[in-house]
Amino acid sequence: MIKAYLDTNIFLTYLNVETSNSELVIELADQGAYAAVVSFHTINELMHNIKSRYPKNVAGWMFAFIWSIHGIRFVQKEEIDALKGLYSNLITDVDDAPHIHAYLAYECDYFVTTDQRLTEMKINEKVNFMSPKSFLQIFGVNGYATVGGV
Repeated sequence: MIKAYLDTNIFLTYLNVETSNSELVIELADQGAYAAVVSFHTINELMHNIKSRYPKNVAGWMFAFIWSIHGIRFVQKEEIDALKGLYSNLITDVDDAPHIHAYLAYECDYFVTTDQRLTEMKINEKVNFMSPKSFLQIFGVNGYATVGGV
């Protein structure tokens, strides 16, 4: 089964954009089309971001929503810490390192993100980055025509 790491921005797009390819990516995971992978770091980043912009109950809803996704897999802090420093010379932004290490720790096939800056780092030699729209095409889903495949 395909394993795909979902970056924090996939969930933020789901929350902020009424109709998006990110929403379709999450729906496919919930249908069991692939194994969605997130990390404790994703959850922390997401909760911090939501709490700074929305009422507290929105963060609680998102937390419960993520846990409800069929077959979702969580990469624990210890699994990420075990890879600390790996490929650090290829990762420009240290804030992205835990996400990349989670992807590697779980041996994911794809890293789904809307962060173009991330995909342009040298780490793209080791990580298979995909926009939500490109990822959907693997499953024969055309998705929506959006800027950047969001």
